Amino acid sequence: DLWIRVLAGALLGYLVGGAVVWVVRIFGSIAFGKEAMGMGDVHLMAAVGASIGAVDSTIAFFGAAFVGLAWNLLGAVFSGKITRQMPYGPYLAASTLLVIVFKPLICRGLAMLNIQVC
Repeated sequence: DLWIRVLAGALLGYLVGGAVVWVVRIFGSIAFGKEAMGMGDVHLMAAVGASIGAVDSTIAFFGAAFVGLAWNLLGAVFSGKITRQMPYGPYLAASTLLVIVFKPLICRGLAMLNIQVC
Protein backbone atom coordinates (compact mmCIF):
# COMPACT_ATOMS: atom_id res chain seq x y z
CA ASP A 1 0.00 0.00 0.00
CA LEU A 2 2.74 2.47 0.95
CA TRP A 3 4.89 1.62 -2.07
CA ILE A 4 1.94 2.34 -4.38
CA ARG A 5 1.53 5.81 -2.84
CA VAL A 6 5.25 6.49 -3.16
CA LEU A 7 5.30 5.28 -6.76
CA ALA A 8 2.21 7.36 -7.60
CA GLY A 9 3.76 10.44 -5.97
CA ALA A 10 7.02 9.99 -7.88
CA LEU A 11 5.13 9.45 -11.14
CA LEU A 12 2.97 12.53 -10.55
CA GLY A 13 6.05 14.60 -9.74
CA TYR A 14 7.80 13.32 -12.86
CA LEU A 15 4.85 14.16 -15.09
CA VAL A 16 4.13 17.57 -13.57
CA GLY A 17 7.81 18.58 -13.38
CA GLY A 18 8.33 17.69 -17.03
CA ALA A 19 4.98 19.02 -18.23
CA VAL A 20 5.44 22.49 -16.74
CA VAL A 21 8.74 22.92 -18.57
CA TRP A 22 7.36 21.30 -21.72
CA VAL A 23 4.45 23.77 -21.86
CA VAL A 24 6.77 26.75 -21.31
CA ARG A 25 9.12 25.31 -23.96
CA ILE A 26 6.33 24.99 -26.54
CA PHE A 27 4.76 28.41 -25.94
CA GLY A 28 8.18 30.07 -25.67
CA SER A 29 9.27 28.54 -28.95
CA ILE A 30 6.08 29.75 -30.64
CA ALA A 31 6.45 33.25 -29.15
CA PHE A 32 10.15 33.69 -29.98
CA GLY A 33 10.24 31.78 -33.25
CA LYS A 34 13.15 29.60 -32.07
CA GLU A 35 13.75 26.96 -29.44
CA ALA A 36 13.17 28.61 -26.07
CA MET A 37 14.30 25.75 -23.83
CA GLY A 38 16.08 22.51 -24.50
CA MET A 39 14.91 18.99 -23.79
CA GLY A 40 17.61 18.75 -21.11
CA ASP A 41 15.63 21.25 -19.04
CA VAL A 42 12.51 19.12 -19.44
CA HIS A 43 14.35 15.97 -18.39
CA LEU A 44 16.04 17.72 -15.46
CA MET A 45 12.80 19.06 -14.03
CA ALA A 46 11.02 15.73 -14.61
CA ALA A 47 13.73 14.05 -12.52
CA VAL A 48 13.48 16.81 -9.90
CA GLY A 49 9.71 16.32 -9.80
CA ALA A 50 10.11 12.58 -9.28
CA SER A 51 12.57 13.24 -6.47
CA ILE A 52 11.04 16.12 -4.50
CA GLY A 53 7.45 16.22 -5.71
CA ALA A 54 5.21 18.08 -8.11
CA VAL A 55 4.67 21.23 -6.04
CA ASP A 56 8.31 21.69 -5.09
CA SER A 57 9.53 21.14 -8.65
CA THR A 58 7.08 23.75 -9.93
CA ILE A 59 8.26 26.23 -7.30
CA ALA A 60 11.86 25.46 -8.24
CA PHE A 61 11.16 25.97 -11.95
CA PHE A 62 9.65 29.41 -11.49
CA GLY A 63 12.23 30.31 -8.85
CA ALA A 64 15.02 29.57 -11.34
CA ALA A 65 14.13 32.73 -13.25
CA PHE A 66 14.90 34.79 -10.14
CA VAL A 67 18.13 32.88 -9.51
CA GLY A 68 19.21 33.54 -13.10
CA LEU A 69 18.26 37.19 -12.85
CA ALA A 70 20.22 37.63 -9.61
CA TRP A 71 23.24 35.82 -11.05
CA ASN A 72 23.26 37.96 -14.20
CA LEU A 73 22.81 41.17 -12.22
CA LEU A 74 25.75 40.23 -9.99
CA GLY A 75 27.76 39.39 -13.09
CA ALA A 76 26.89 42.76 -14.62
CA VAL A 77 27.93 44.60 -11.47
CA PHE A 78 31.28 42.81 -11.15
CA SER A 79 32.25 42.27 -14.79
CA GLY A 80 30.19 44.86 -16.65
CA LYS A 81 28.84 42.24 -19.10
CA ILE A 82 25.25 41.12 -19.58
CA THR A 83 24.55 37.98 -21.59
CA ARG A 84 21.44 37.74 -23.73
CA GLN A 85 21.35 33.96 -23.88
CA MET A 86 22.08 31.73 -20.93
CA PRO A 87 21.93 28.05 -20.13
CA TYR A 88 18.98 27.52 -17.81
CA GLY A 89 20.01 24.17 -16.31
CA PRO A 90 22.40 25.55 -13.67
CA TYR A 91 19.73 27.96 -12.45
CA LEU A 92 17.19 25.13 -12.30
CA ALA A 93 19.61 23.10 -10.20
CA ALA A 94 20.43 26.03 -7.90
CA SER A 95 16.76 26.87 -7.48
CA THR A 96 15.97 23.24 -6.67
CA LEU A 97 18.64 23.26 -3.97
CA LEU A 98 17.23 26.50 -2.56
CA VAL A 99 13.72 25.02 -2.46
CA ILE A 100 14.99 21.95 -0.61
CA VAL A 101 16.95 23.98 1.94
CA PHE A 102 14.50 26.85 2.45
CA LYS A 103 11.16 25.06 2.03
CA PRO A 104 9.71 26.18 5.40
CA LEU A 105 10.53 29.80 4.62
CA ILE A 106 9.10 29.52 1.11
CA CYS A 107 5.89 27.98 2.47
CA ARG A 108 5.55 30.78 5.02
CA GLY A 109 6.12 33.40 2.33
CA LEU A 110 3.57 31.83 0.00
CA ALA A 111 1.07 31.57 2.87
CA MET A 112 1.48 35.30 3.50
CA LEU A 113 0.49 35.82 -0.13
CA ASN A 114 -2.57 33.60 0.40
CA ILE A 115 -1.12 30.83 -1.78
CA GLN A 116 -1.69 27.51 -0.02
CA VAL A 117 0.45 24.93 -1.78
CA CYS A 118 2.51 23.53 1.10
